Amino acid sequence: MKGSCQLSAVSPRRSLRRSAGSLQLLIPVLNKGSFLLRALRASVVFPFGLPHSAFRVPRSAILLLFILHPSSFILSAEDADKIAHDAMRASPRGDWTLSAVLSTSTQSDDSDRSSKTKKRPPVITPGERVLAIRFQRLENGSREVRYQSKNAEGNMEGVRFIFEKDDRKGMRMVQLAGDDPIRDAQIQFLGSAFSLDDLSLRFLAWSSQELKGEETWRDRACWKLVSHPASSDASPYAKVESWVDKQYRAPLKAVAYDANGMIVKEFNVRSFQQIEGAWMLKHLDLNAPPLKTRSRLEILDAKTKD
Repeated sequence: MKGSCQLSAVSPRRSLRRSAGSLQLLIPVLNKGSFLLRALRASVVFPFGLPHSAFRVPRSAILLLFILHPSSFILSAEDADKIAHDAMRASPRGDWTLSAVLSTSTQSDDSDRSSKTKKRPPVITPGERVLAIRFQRLENGSREVRYQSKNAEGNMEGVRFIFEKDDRKGMRMVQLAGDDPIRDAQIQFLGSAFSLDDLSLRFLAWSSQELKGEETWRDRACWKLVSHPASSDASPYAKVESWVDKQYRAPLKAVAYDANGMIVKEFNVRSFQQIEGAWMLKHLDLNAPPLKTRSRLEILDAKTKD
């Protein structure tokens, strides 16, 4: 059984209701018999037209609540790390093999790109590539995600990402055959706008993760994360903003910036689909403005062993 779900733009009215509801996070959970709760019930209600709400919260009451329950107001670094960790490892449960098409288009030629950078220009190959994506649990409990495709000569190309079981942020990038590590994570995958780092969502494993609160994106309640690389990460990005679905802990959007604050890449999940009872990605778009290149990953079908 297969179905699909298109992410829609959020309506102003629904966005307003979600904003109003999020204000309730400012009030910590209190016991029903507490004097603070009785006082709040007597005088406080939220704006934006919530039912039977009509009171104001004195600043002194908010200050007192903050002192008594500071954890209700501050989103901790541990929360940000946990959300980033879950988002990076989000995948269908069990062993799956996905059939996919990776399509790439560009508005500039190689000479145009090479003239704008002193570094070796990335190898972009417009066109389509058929590939297989496999999720597999290894004997030691680690999780492997494999991307592979046959080239024009009939040889297999691709990469394997190994997510270690015991290391919370451990992820290794290795060759298809053997266990040799891939040193250059900025290689363009199959000539597309995706680098190997992009495919692995490695920015979610950086040591600096900030949780900026809750936002709605395409009618979905999301956590907004801001990730900053350390010098040892050797990333071309200065920071990455991402929106993680609160219910499924899956990243729906990410925007990568350079040191000048310019957008380097923008990832957008356009739609989902349900296959054999599991919801998974259907369309993922990547726009790389500096390269004048767009790529789309489309999942055509999926099969599971479970």
